[in-house]
Amino acid sequence: METLVASIVGTLLFTLGCVGWNQAVQSTRITQCAANLRHIHQAMLVYATEFQAFPILQENQTLRESLKPWVGNAAGLFHCPQDRSSAPDSYSYFYAPRSYEAESDSYVLGCPRHQKYSRGIAVFAGNHTEVSRAPAILHNGQPVLPGKEFDYGTFHFADGSEVIISNGSSGNPSNGNGQDLPTISTLISYRKADGTHHTIVKMKDDHHGTANFSIVPGNQFEVVTPSGIITVRGTQFSVTTLQQGGKPTTRVQLTSGIVDLEPVSKGRPIRLTPVPGRNKGIVAQGDAPQYE
Repeated sequence: METLVASIVGTLLFTLGCVGWNQAVQSTRITQCAANLRHIHQAMLVYATEFQAFPILQENQTLRESLKPWVGNAAGLFHCPQDRSSAPDSYSYFYAPRSYEAESDSYVLGCPRHQKYSRGIAVFAGNHTEVSRAPAILHNGQPVLPGKEFDYGTFHFADGSEVIISNGSSGNPSNGNGQDLPTISTLISYRKADGTHHTIVKMKDDHHGTANFSIVPGNQFEVVTPSGIITVRGTQFSVTTLQQGGKPTTRVQLTSGIVDLEPVSKGRPIRLTPVPGRNKGIVAQGDAPQYE
């Protein structure tokens, strides 16, 4: 009996030791990843001093390439210790510009990988760091990880917000054939200290089409497209990406609430509000946005 008790106690102590060790490892990896992001942020500030703006990444470009003159070949700086892939840059996909001006909080750089994607890190341009619980993201009712791309179906977020990839102006969910439909992925979704949610999604410049957004009031939601950044707090609207005259173009149509659209290249953002007979939509085509 004593031998059995000793064996059970030994097993429990070993298990508790393993749990404690795993938690310590996870904590260390979060600390290292946050340190990486802060070092990258410092290089971004130097970049902004020289170019009066933060980096604009074209398709397949990376922050590692853009910031190399200021970080050199810093070993491991762009690799999250939780990233099991061999990719030399763990972070660029989760870089989300909120403005192309070199101002505080005009970008977010995140990493969602920690504790099996249940926690994420976000570093803002003002050097404010959030380490927060990552709520579940569903696509067609199935849990998905940030960064996973889809050109069909419906996203549901923990705050009740919804994004539907639709066939053109019909507003109907797509049939999954990938024709003339936008590609959408979630970059960052986390719950802030005040209980509200902050979510950023990306519409890529590979397929073009329409997505319909229904955002719960009180939560922050941003849509990054090749030609504009859309910021909302509780509203219903649609976003269409297309090519006009060889330029990526973003068209926003508002149903209710308020939408701010800031163009990628130049010009100040404009605010769209539902005034009857006016402001039916706004367009960004690499220039200052215009009302339709």
